[in-house]
Amino acid sequence: MHYRLGSIPTLSIPPDLERFFEGAFSKLRSGGAGRRNRSPEGLGEMFLSTLGLDRLLSRRRPEPRPDLLESLPSGSPDRGWVEETAGVLEAMNRRGSRVLLLRCEWEPGRDDPLAIAGFDRSLCEEVRRRDEVSAGFAAVRSGGGGVRVLPRIYRKVCANGAVVFVREGEDAVATEGSVAGAIGACLRKEVFGEVVEDFRRAARVRVDDASSLLAAARAAAAAAEVLPVYERAGDRTGWGLLNAATAVARREPSFPRRVHLERDAERILRVLGSRNAGSRGGGVDLAATGSAAPGAQTFA
Repeated sequence: MHYRLGSIPTLSIPPDLERFFEGAFSKLRSGGAGRRNRSPEGLGEMFLSTLGLDRLLSRRRPEPRPDLLESLPSGSPDRGWVEETAGVLEAMNRRGSRVLLLRCEWEPGRDDPLAIAGFDRSLCEEVRRRDEVSAGFAAVRSGGGGVRVLPRIYRKVCANGAVVFVREGEDAVATEGSVAGAIGACLRKEVFGEVVEDFRRAARVRVDDASSLLAAARAAAAAAEVLPVYERAGDRTGWGLLNAATAVARREPSFPRRVHLERDAERILRVLGSRNAGSRGGGVDLAATGSAAPGAQTFA
């Protein structure tokens, strides 16, 4: 179930809008909308139907989401860290940041996951021209385990909708000692800058054998799922492969499972980082060996 969190604004685009766009552009490219009606009215209907917006626009305005701070029982083990999260984000916005929620979901029950994710619109950089990303975070408590806070990078625009990228070395909580401290660390400019540089390097590396790279990265997602997305996009760089991994991960409805799949981007960047020095002709030398510092992950 989706919630709001205190006074933190939520991204205005509905979370499921991505799914409406998931197949829209591929349908348009392939002519899947058909040729049955070329009148202006028919073309309009065809366009809305192709994008799935006819279903979206026909929906009634949803009821306001409940506040997670009000919904959690007073004795819930999650209450402390959720209050910390709301407090640090509200304080950041009072100081001039523009933090927006991307996800706030919880199903009542001790072993059900709770996830809060967001990004700071005021802290952004371009990976490529007009390809902008913003600093963000993900706080996840899965099952009966502890809370993990990870830096997340939100990509504003792509053919498949909104995409989120993540970088992880150690859990930020382990480094900072508290959830509030970890979230603050995730939204620091220097942490964000390191991830952006990883993405820029990936965008300069040509990948001709994506299948071999996925195998070397030991990707969690099946290559048979990632490669068709990669081929359709036409971006033959490491950045393009990260986007393909993101699109596949975004299909997963379970947020903890999605996080697991999105770590493929970190694995891909590690391979690119360790082998780029030995690349020939702008491609990746898959015969090279070595290791690299932690790279970036792709979240949605």
